[in-house]
Amino acid sequence: MLDVTEEYYLETAQRVFRDHELARGCFTWKGRLVEPSYIKSALLTIEGGRDEMCPPGQTSAAHDLCPGIPAEYKRRHLQPDVGHYGVFNGQRFDAEIYPQILDFISVSQALAV
Repeated sequence: MLDVTEEYYLETAQRVFRDHELARGCFTWKGRLVEPSYIKSALLTIEGGRDEMCPPGQTSAAHDLCPGIPAEYKRRHLQPDVGHYGVFNGQRFDAEIYPQILDFISVSQALAV
């Protein structure tokens, strides 16, 4: 989050989370409609079981919006007893979440070969 401007962050939050433009199929970028169904890369979503900002279950929408990604390239991870910031940093991130990310990258790369 430190490498984006405040305006960009707030606009994205408004469009994606408040106005639901991506979910409603009307999200545009540089005048072109974004089509999540065209995405073919791997998808890993991580949620905190005690996330006070984004309750568990919300990232399932990302998987639903990307039907073009084969099931073996999709993974959901729910980290129990972690709040919003614990998903991104701290001891639980280092010990339990980061290894999930590394494993997913490794498996995805092996599948792509």
